[in-house]
Amino acid sequence: MTSESRPSSAASPLRIPQTLVCWGLLTAILWCWSLARVPIPGVNEPHYLTKARHYWDPAWCHGDLFLESSNPHLFFYATLGRLTTVLTLEQAAFWGRLICLAVVAWGWWQLCCGLVHRTSLESTHRSPQEAPQIHFTDALAPLAILLLLQASGTWSGEWLVGGIESKVLAYGCTFWGLGSLLQQRWLRAAIGFGLAVSFHPLVGGWSVLCAAAMLLWDWRTSRISCPPTSRLAFATGLFLLTALPGTIPALQMILSADPVQGAQADYLMVTQRLSHHLDPMSFPGSNWRFLGFLLAIWSLLRFSHSTSVARRRWETFTLCAVLAACVGVLIAWGPRPWDEMPGAMWRVKLLKFYPFRLADLLVPMAVAFELVDYLQHQSQRLLANQRSPALRRLVIGGGCALTLGFSAWIPGPDQHPSGMQGQQLQDWITTCRWIDEHAPQDALLFAANERSAVKWYAQRPEFVNYKDCPQDAASLMVWNDRLWQIETWKLQVLADFRITRRELDQLHAATGITHLITSRLGPIQAEPVFQQGPFSIYALGD
Repeated sequence: MTSESRPSSAASPLRIPQTLVCWGLLTAILWCWSLARVPIPGVNEPHYLTKARHYWDPAWCHGDLFLESSNPHLFFYATLGRLTTVLTLEQAAFWGRLICLAVVAWGWWQLCCGLVHRTSLESTHRSPQEAPQIHFTDALAPLAILLLLQASGTWSGEWLVGGIESKVLAYGCTFWGLGSLLQQRWLRAAIGFGLAVSFHPLVGGWSVLCAAAMLLWDWRTSRISCPPTSRLAFATGLFLLTALPGTIPALQMILSADPVQGAQADYLMVTQRLSHHLDPMSFPGSNWRFLGFLLAIWSLLRFSHSTSVARRRWETFTLCAVLAACVGVLIAWGPRPWDEMPGAMWRVKLLKFYPFRLADLLVPMAVAFELVDYLQHQSQRLLANQRSPALRRLVIGGGCALTLGFSAWIPGPDQHPSGMQGQQLQDWITTCRWIDEHAPQDALLFAANERSAVKWYAQRPEFVNYKDCPQDAASLMVWNDRLWQIETWKLQVLADFRITRRELDQLHAATGITHLITSRLGPIQAEPVFQQGPFSIYALGD
């Protein structure tokens, strides 16, 4: 054996697989973008993390209507919610975002791998199960464009990267499942979609329906061959097993509702509380124009070039989501107010399942993928004389950095989830934290004007909060009754344009509220126990 053929005695350097490197970089980018754009707590973080903390410690904020209502996202509270038992809420949000976005980054990378995967219909030189090799910028570029589009607008208010909540994990698992399907990795796809359902039954459920429709179309058109019956049956069983932790609590909540009360709750949810997500006739015109713009761009880019089998399968998945949204629009179409619409009750019964959310995310994703293909094609033409692809990768990387920075800067409501900024926000936090330091543990709060993250900062239960809306029918109706109870009291006591100490005591006797936080209610003819900027706290009762 010659010296050239002998194995080297020196230890070879440790090589980290490309997938892990790219996954780590994508996670870091998403996490930094999230923290740069959306301050803690994000818009729904007080909603999810206080619920998770109460799930693990029922004594915390005992007596809060929202916290003690049903848990349709039980799997999220039981898993990621564990962070709230060892960390503060702020720390749980900080590290929880990292975990959630790591799942999104993994799913995104797998989806991008699936989109460039060449099945046996396109190539006979490698197995359909062979993992494709893609460059990091092939995944980063469409992600940067998606974040830019997300920061620019939405149709029904859906988003992917921001705060921590169950749908972020569900989307990450959906991407993983879909990417696995595109690579014909049936068992991994089953686990991905099953976990998506467990983390968020609606996001996961719509994703599964679209994936099933995509597969049926694939088999009908012979894009791919149907797997063996045994493998398909095993994958189905694996999906059902991983989907059970989320399916059971959701079904229990739906089936346990009284039919009359359930119908009333559906009507209240669709027509009032969540109409900005569930009633397309109430979406602002700018949202519709934004969606129309995206659909037009997608169509123009899509039909400007040929595409692969994997990309056509992805388009089928997206079109199924768009079709579901179109059906939702048809269901909601009709005169307003809702009382004048024929069949209003069955319409709201269907609309409560969020038929628009998946299309609201997938359409800008489709635009991002198509736009990257177009830009790469143009860059290849412009840099055709360059022998090395390094310059092209450098241009793409620089463009991604600029896009990410610009999208994190674009003004938007997600940058100020509380609706307050500067000194006003600091005064609000100081006011709520005064309650945490001075009010008894059994205090019951009501914030009359600003209501952002009250439990987050004050660590006390609330009588009612418009943002914290329960999802089971019984608790939702109680929530609505309490809002009306407060409004009725306001109308009565402000008839003479003032609120007296006696009227504050009447509110305490009727509701049990011990501390009233307000900035504009009044004038109140009583001394506050604390004031900070525009905010005052009044102690009610003895």
